[in-house]
Amino acid sequence: MKEVNVDINIISGPRMQNDLMHGMDIFEKGKQLGKYNCYTLTFNTEDGTLPEPETMVKVMKEGLEATDQNVIFIAIDSIGGQKVSDPKAYIKPDVNAISDGSSWFLFKDLLVKLGYEVTTDDHMCVTSISL
Repeated sequence: MKEVNVDINIISGPRMQNDLMHGMDIFEKGKQLGKYNCYTLTFNTEDGTLPEPETMVKVMKEGLEATDQNVIFIAIDSIGGQKVSDPKAYIKPDVNAISDGSSWFLFKDLLVKLGYEVTTDDHMCVTSISL
């Protein structure tokens, strides 16, 4: 049996609280409530074969949404301790700022701190990333 670790960067927050902030006009359209976490998934396989990165991102997103999370960002960071060249990211459209509940910052700046090269549109909404 071969054990392979996959590190995944995630930014998410409680969907109901995010919706409330928008409904009460506390948050502008591009601001989202969320916090950064890095999770390590451990796969035990006979030959080291893993699900496709796109599948891992899709399943994580669906799982988080099923627990009422507002998913803003998911990306594969490393597989087996090796940084990936293509993170296969999910990026929520039209997001330019993140609030952790007590302060806010540009979404782009957080991703740059995590080591990504970030492309934004004219409104500073993140449109793509690369490593």
